[in-house]
Amino acid sequence: MGKKIVLWVFGGIALAGLVIAIVGFAIGGMPGSISLIDGQWVYHSGQNNVPLFSAPKWASRWQERHGSDSSHDAFGTSSYTNAEHVVIYEDVEKLTLDISAGYVKLVPGDAPTLTVDGKLPYTENYDDGEWHITARHDNISSRWDGGWGRNLFWLGGENVTTTFTLTLPADVLDGMDINIGMGEADISGFTLEQLDCITDMGAITLGDTTATTAAFEVSMGGIEVTGFEGQTVSLTTNMGGIDFTGAVGETLNANCSMGGITITVPRPDDYGWSAEVSLGAITIDGYGTGGLDSNSSGGSRDAHPYFDLECGMGSIEVIFS
Repeated sequence: MGKKIVLWVFGGIALAGLVIAIVGFAIGGMPGSISLIDGQWVYHSGQNNVPLFSAPKWASRWQERHGSDSSHDAFGTSSYTNAEHVVIYEDVEKLTLDISAGYVKLVPGDAPTLTVDGKLPYTENYDDGEWHITARHDNISSRWDGGWGRNLFWLGGENVTTTFTLTLPADVLDGMDINIGMGEADISGFTLEQLDCITDMGAITLGDTTATTAAFEVSMGGIEVTGFEGQTVSLTTNMGGIDFTGAVGETLNANCSMGGITITVPRPDDYGWSAEVSLGAITIDGYGTGGLDSNSSGGSRDAHPYFDLECGMGSIEVIFS
């Protein structure tokens, strides 16, 4: 999508927000939304449906492909709190999500949609095919709440526990970068070229996803991967844990400092491996390596998959199913 169209998108959304506010005030101040119906933006509020103006051709083309049930809430800016945002960008190629603390759910859907429930301020923008959603804040604290059965997050004395729910077409993205500080992320059902998942003290669950290259990194939290298919995979943990189950076509790199990594893959016809251990332990199909500064290898370096394993004071286990 060219820069002019991007400007038209943002300009149109800003104008729509202004028009919605004016129309909403005129019909009694009721909240409303705007939808694309048969090439025309229509304002909805209660029982009122007010035609506004004709949509540009690119929006009509999007409607032909995705239907007429998409809508924009009445915003005028790209910074939101506790709102629902339905995006109509035609060419979302990459998602970048950077959240300090919160709960995230990504699932396949017909159109790029972001629904936010909570008070954590965030920004959202689109630039040349990349969709960025950011809620990065300092001084966020957390505490367990038994009634909710999860951690609640606080910023400046206010409860800002927030859930971000995203839907995206399952097989149109080239890449996805997910960074969760504290909280949880649940991702499933995507086909990608590139996937990066990072968490500090949170938890990421990934299921039934395919990516040519994928990297998972944990500081003190945990990542669980099931039903994954890819060619090159990187697993890195500091004091946290990674539980990976899937198929790897070429190379799997695992680096563990003080945590633990468990890797379960289908038993290959041929494979190779190298293991470097400082004070920890590495086990491959029941064969254990470990001790002080030990290095070992097996199979062929040209075999696939190839397991390149390095462990400091933690543990890595490779299991063939």
